[in-house]
Parts: sequence; structure tokens; C-alpha cells
Amino acid sequence: MEPRVLAHMSADPDLQRPYLTGGDLYVDAAVKVYGKRYSMLREQFLEADDETWRQRGLPKHPRKMFKQGLLATMYETSAYGLSTMLDISKEDGQQFIDDFHSNFPAAYQYAKDSLAFVDKHGYCTTMFGRKRRFPNHKSIAQQIKYERGWTPLKSEYNSVHRQVVNARTQGTAAEIMKVAMIRMDRLMQHLGSEWKLIATVHDELLLEVPDTITVEQFKQIEEAMVGAVKLDIPLKTDIAVMKRWSEDVPLEEYLQKGQSCFDEAGWKVA
Repeated sequence: MEPRVLAHMSADPDLQRPYLTGGDLYVDAAVKVYGKRYSMLREQFLEADDETWRQRGLPKHPRKMFKQGLLATMYETSAYGLSTMLDISKEDGQQFIDDFHSNFPAAYQYAKDSLAFVDKHGYCTTMFGRKRRFPNHKSIAQQIKYERGWTPLKSEYNSVHRQVVNARTQGTAAEIMKVAMIRMDRLMQHLGSEWKLIATVHDELLLEVPDTITVEQFKQIEEAMVGAVKLDIPLKTDIAVMKRWSEDVPLEEYLQKGQSCFDEAGWKVA
């Protein structure tokens, strides 16, 4: 959810394009940044290829790097923090940040605008208008203009900056999830007492449904999720079916095999 929200809120065309064309955000981002520099074709950025990046001298698989580092970079993680996260050198961490900023300028501008807003007003907002307040930050931002070098104020100032884009992006994703939960709860009540919304795990919902569930009802469940809000890019959800926690099979497999996906005890059949 968060990369989709970021792509929408920043209106960065290069972040939005994979979602509009059915591409892979992390592969497309890696190709954009590293493709020409390392003379690599798109298929060589897929995780299935675990050799080309080593031969080219990249510090880590580029798709995995972008999957881990994209949001961290947007959330103002330092070069040192990124190097620790990606297991790369501090210099490579700074290069990753610089590459991202230069190749996704609209996303970078969104981050800068968000930080400038919180400096001026002392709070930031989600897409739905909820405020994340940062007490005293406004006065600290005014004072920091006259500070030179590292000071406790500078540390406090930077700490807020590392939270702003996170608060806006992650906060909006949480709001969308809450809308989806309300829609799902209404659907469960409409379908009957055997249908229950059990729990949420980050951006996933756990439902209890009868064995007689139909293809049409699966579609209703999907629509309750992806119809939660309209963004500039489509929302997407995956459905998995299980009888025991974590013993799940993709919906496509369940529709082909039905209950034979599981044994009598509910374990997934290999």
C-alpha cells in the first residue's frame, strides 16, 4: 500500500507508470537508475537472475535494494541508516539516495514540500486531512536557520524530518485500510452470520467464510478492498484461502482444486 500511496500523493510519473502498465515498481526503478550504467537489460533485474548483478559489481541485487530502500529513502533515512539496512557501504548508501532523488524528481519534490510545510506550520496531514502534530518544531525550525554545525536542536529538527513523509504516506495507507475494513464489515453482515471479519494484519484482512463460498462472492470481497478509495493508480489485492493459519493457497489454485487443496486436518496438500 505505501508505495502506491506515495506514487499517488507525489504524482511522480515514474512511480505511477508500473502500476498503470502492469509493470514491477522495483524492477522498473532499478532499470531506470542502473540499467544504462551497468549495461543490464530489464530481465536481468528480476530476482530470478542472481548472477548478473554480481558480475557487474553491484553491491546487492538491485530489485531487492529498491524494495528495501525506496521508502526508507523517502522517509529521510540517512546514508548510514540505509547502508546498515541494505548491508552496503555508507558511500553506496549515499549514492542510492542521490540516484533516487535525481531519477524520481517529483517524489523528491513531494518530500521537500512536505518538510517545508511542517517547518512552517508545525504539522503535516494525510490525504484524508488527519493531522500529525510536531509540538515546538515550528520554533525549532526558525532557530535552526541561525545554527552552525551539529547541535541538540539540529538533531531534534532532523528527527522530525525523518517522520514527516512517513506520517503522511503510512498514515494515508492506514486510513485506506480502515475504509476497506468498514466496507468489508458491511459486506460480511450482508452475506450472513457465517461470514466474519476476524482480524487485520497490517494491510491484510482475515475473514472466516463458509465452504460454500462462490466465485461471485470472492469478487465481492475483492471489490470491498480495491474500491475503498479512488487513486490516480489502481489499488490491488490478492486473495488466499486457508483452513489453518499460514497454510494458504492462492485463490486461482483453490478455484481449480477446491477443498482438495487441504487434508482433513486442514494442512495444505503439497
